[in-house]
Amino acid sequence: MPAQSSGEPKLRIIGVYELPEYPDVHLVEVHIDAPPPSVETSGFGQDDPALPVDGGQVAYDERYLDDAGNSFISERWAIGWEPLDAGIVEPQTSRLVFFLHFLSFDRPLQTPSGPIDLPAPSPMPQRLARIIVYEPPD
Repeated sequence: MPAQSSGEPKLRIIGVYELPEYPDVHLVEVHIDAPPPSVETSGFGQDDPALPVDGGQVAYDERYLDDAGNSFISERWAIGWEPLDAGIVEPQTSRLVFFLHFLSFDRPLQTPSGPIDLPAPSPMPQRLARIIVYEPPD
């Protein structure tokens, strides 16, 4: 994994998961040592050298999870941090999931903390399979 700059939040990839019914889509789960409002979710994606700069894939349907990664704590389709309900306290760190289309494992994931090499894909854990619903973009 390439070094991250010291001024950016520490970020690690928890997993990259396959969606068997959608072979061109993966779910990415990351942990960020920063609260959700300070995470720039638009900074996640992957460049494609065959396309113009900023022409690659970007994170799709980003959602925050609880610390254990078992349930959602943010609204779906929200822009930025929006708690799922008023009783949810903003966490000090972020556990984020998002979809990426046409992911290439020979190129790094672009993140707000810099590029990070991707681990090999794995089956989606049951804790996520029971709550994740993929809806293709229009």
